[in-house]
Amino acid sequence: MISIYTFRLKESIGWNQAWMSPYLESVVDRIALNAKMANPGHDGCSRMIAASFGSVVQLWQISDNGQSTREIGQHQSAVFASW
Repeated sequence: MISIYTFRLKESIGWNQAWMSPYLESVVDRIALNAKMANPGHDGCSRMIAASFGSVVQLWQISDNGQSTREIGQHQSAVFASW
């Protein structure tokens, strides 16, 4: 089992863990982090994290502070991500 972690650098305390994904059963091939996205109807911004394994892409939306997470879902692709 594997998890994905994100970290944040704060000048006063250095690097600290900002978010951790639920455990994943498959080995992750690729990870993508989207920069800030506007969050209509909510204060602040969020980020989108995508992890691919085989032909599956798992998406999460996390708040800017890492405290709020929403699983967008798993999406099956007809093609595999290639190097």
